[in-house]
Amino acid sequence: MTDIMRATTAADFLSAIPVMLGYQPKNSIVCVAFRGRRTGEVIRLDLPPQRRSNQKAVASTIIGMLSRITGITGASMIIYTDETFESENGIPQLDLGRMLPARIHGAGFHLPDALCVAGDGWASYFDTGYPRAGHPLGLIAASEIASRLSDHRVLDDLSDEAALPERDPLIAERLEYLLDGFEHLTDEAMMVLDRLEEMMDLDAASCSCTIAEYPTPPLEVSAWMLSMAQRPSDRDVMSITVAFGCEFGEAMLESNARYHQLQADTGGTMDEVVQREIDAGRVDVDDVNLLAGHGTRRPNVPRVQGTIDLLKQLIANIPDRYRPGPLCMLSWLQWSLGRGSAAGAASDMALAIDPKHSMALLLNAMLSAGMLPEWAFSGSEV
Repeated sequence: MTDIMRATTAADFLSAIPVMLGYQPKNSIVCVAFRGRRTGEVIRLDLPPQRRSNQKAVASTIIGMLSRITGITGASMIIYTDETFESENGIPQLDLGRMLPARIHGAGFHLPDALCVAGDGWASYFDTGYPRAGHPLGLIAASEIASRLSDHRVLDDLSDEAALPERDPLIAERLEYLLDGFEHLTDEAMMVLDRLEEMMDLDAASCSCTIAEYPTPPLEVSAWMLSMAQRPSDRDVMSITVAFGCEFGEAMLESNARYHQLQADTGGTMDEVVQREIDAGRVDVDDVNLLAGHGTRRPNVPRVQGTIDLLKQLIANIPDRYRPGPLCMLSWLQWSLGRGSAAGAASDMALAIDPKHSMALLLNAMLSAGMLPEWAFSGSEV
């Protein structure tokens, strides 16, 4: 968000959280970092089981993430739970709501508030005089900030971000025909490529740049993007182009061409070729590691979100045999925006089709380890 809005009450603050995340959190712990009086990065983790060991592990994870955020002066914490004040005879998740702030404060972070949003009300863990039934949830929806943010996109549930839309039989039939044609270079496919070449270069970077220019790209362009997503190097170039811009994609495309030529000339694996170039000082390490999330440059969020929406529509309408590559691209783009759960859903779908898919396995390992890209902690304001 670029608007500067001042939350004067806890209800105002709580009304802004779903907009910051892009969805309504459920059964989650959310931490909002602050730099002075301005909000920064937002961390969301699943609510852990009510066992001390699980809660301590989550506390350590939150502290580790907060420690990586540059310029942080404090953080606020919100626990979202389906439990109710009525069923718990008071504020739910009381043990966690006491332990987490103590651990976060003990790690050196100022914690102005720790809140609970339950199924039937909300309150602060710091307020011993809260109403036994909690404050009405309607106060959050009725806050001034809520009315000012009403036109922002907020999904009802995080699973909505991970789900694929319904299949359209007509689009599905045409996409399969085009993808089969591109795979086997049929006469009609070559004619389609000739037409596409009149509007763009056919390399991965140019295709991604063209895709970004259209609210709804021509189906032939989308099909060509899906075809290139079957090739790992092109898939990665398209991901970087979407996230960081055409110049980054073109630079990666040139690097890949050079690496492929060096591999042909010298033998060895691609990893060995790239490592030799790094050791020789001929490669910008940050550029090489963009896919691994290294660097502080942030992705272009509208462009990434537009491509995520497009990929989900396309993946829903293609056969399984063509899905793993685009699903990995979708997973990485979700991850680039800090959406680990949605990214994991996409990589899981890819692995369900191809359990040995190398990129899906890599993404799954990164996500299982709780890795986030460095730019998620780089200090831009929300």
